[in-house]
Amino acid sequence: MLSILKKDIISFFSNTSGYLIILTFLIANNLLLWTLKTEYNIFNNGYADLSLFFKTTPLFLLVLSSILSMKSFSEEIKQGTIELLFTKPISKLELVLGKLLAVITLLVVTLIPSFFYIFVLNSLTDNPELIDLATIFNSYLGLFFLIISFSSVGVFCSSLTKNQVIALLYSLLICLILYYGLDNIKLNHFSASTNYNSFTKGILDTRGIIYFSSVSALFIVFTTFNLKQLSK
Repeated sequence: MLSILKKDIISFFSNTSGYLIILTFLIANNLLLWTLKTEYNIFNNGYADLSLFFKTTPLFLLVLSSILSMKSFSEEIKQGTIELLFTKPISKLELVLGKLLAVITLLVVTLIPSFFYIFVLNSLTDNPELIDLATIFNSYLGLFFLIISFSSVGVFCSSLTKNQVIALLYSLLICLILYYGLDNIKLNHFSASTNYNSFTKGILDTRGIIYFSSVSALFIVFTTFNLKQLSK
């Protein structure tokens, strides 16, 4: 499992596209939060907090997780190397977890530079004690759970087809429904955005943890079952 994790990460950073994906995410976030005159500009907000960052980042992560996970199994299926993986002394579940952990690791690495925003806020305010570090920590925890859930969906979609573009579209559609769609049809308790927003309010709600853990586990089971079907 660790070998698969290592292989996928090395593969991601072995070409310039991997670095460009991370760089695009960081530039887009910085422009939106600090440069462009929009409603999400922190300077215009007038408050020493990162609430606007935690409001916009889920959409970025939704797209980024779909892009990073689309080749997890699709490429293996297309190239025929999936059969080679099936011959390795590793269970289907371990294979799924190896692929999933690679995507999660890449997304967490992409998110780490944003910690610098906390120090920027600290330098901008005359009273650093006004910065609610507990809420910021909880919000990052919420992002972490979103990363796991979105990545689980992406890896599952990648196991459905050998076409990476189709896998990307499937993943985007399901993640959009989970995050935005369920709210619109009044299924708030099953909505990723509702459960994520409880974290951004500084509330460590066990219901949110159970929700994201359940969504992730469900798609891991789906992916494992799909691989068992492919190996027959």
